[in-house]
Amino acid sequence: MHKEVYISDNPLSNFSLSKAPENLTRIITPEQYRLFLSHVDSSTPDGLKYYCILLILYDNGMRISEPVNIKISNIDFEDKT
Repeated sequence: MHKEVYISDNPLSNFSLSKAPENLTRIITPEQYRLFLSHVDSSTPDGLKYYCILLILYDNGMRISEPVNIKISNIDFEDKT
């Protein structure tokens, strides 16, 4: 609006731009992800549970606390949601 001269003063002139953090989070490559998952023994009940948790974490960009707190009652097996 200031550029188009609808207003005389720029209301954002006293604000500074935020800076991106210097240490950005590293993201693993798809190959690293496959290698990581290959070390999980999904042939056991616990291994399958951890494999599923890792899939949920990575595929959805979740924090560790989110899939860990999922309860069976949160899952609708009929609608698969």
